[in-house]
Amino acid sequence: MDTLLRRKGARRLGDVPVGVLRLLEQGSVETVNLMEWLAADMSALAISVADKVSSRRLKDELLLASDAMAGLGVTKRLALAGRAIARSTSGADDVDFVALAAHRSDLVRQWACYAVNDPSVPRSVSERLFLTKRFAADSNMSVREAAWMAFRPYLQMHLAECLHLLSAFVEDANPNIRRFAVEVTRPRSVWGIHLVELKRAPQIGLPILESVKQDESRYVQLAAGNWLNDASKSQPAWVSELCARWSVADSKATRAIVRRGMRTVLSTGRKRKGADGTFLGL
Repeated sequence: MDTLLRRKGARRLGDVPVGVLRLLEQGSVETVNLMEWLAADMSALAISVADKVSSRRLKDELLLASDAMAGLGVTKRLALAGRAIARSTSGADDVDFVALAAHRSDLVRQWACYAVNDPSVPRSVSERLFLTKRFAADSNMSVREAAWMAFRPYLQMHLAECLHLLSAFVEDANPNIRRFAVEVTRPRSVWGIHLVELKRAPQIGLPILESVKQDESRYVQLAAGNWLNDASKSQPAWVSELCARWSVADSKATRAIVRRGMRTVLSTGRKRKGADGTFLGL
């Protein structure tokens, strides 16, 4: 078991060992990389979890969710299980919810994160953010990813309020929380919705970025660099100006963020050079 827990994870989806898949379905171990996260059978896991819960209603809802997961993408399966939990527990203090939010399986913890963000349960945006925070701080990366993906739709609907609330998150001592504040506000996303307002006017998110421009955490630096790179795809001049201003500071962290944030601008610039090497402009 010690060897299993220390595994690095398969590099290809089809190479995830059958034994690991079985343990993931039982909820006995966490996923350790993206391939395991994608390969895990959440339908089987829902049945396994349902078999162990005491609440009849929760059991029934998880079994219904298991049946409905066929053919759905990963995030839709997460949301479906989250809704099953939201419908069958009385809130964040419910004994069954507490157990699922602290479950051994990172996938089950992700379900709990989606449960607190399920739109069928009336909550203020500040309450949802407060309840999401524990998942943003989770030790498993997949749970931290679920945290920003589950909350992101509310940020889109309440951007100004959320940016104000997140101003405290970027000052948190935990780098996972600081990273969440940056990641959830990224203008673009592979897994989640794009934030049209931030794509159009990225300066709205500048207070978040300014707070982390010298962050010593590599995890936070990567998120900040990716944020700027996202913004550069629609507002390259703004990102170029900001990075030029930041580059004046003698900070290793800032240089790393700028380097990552400028990669699309620089790549585009190289492509726009004429045959004689003359820069043709952005």
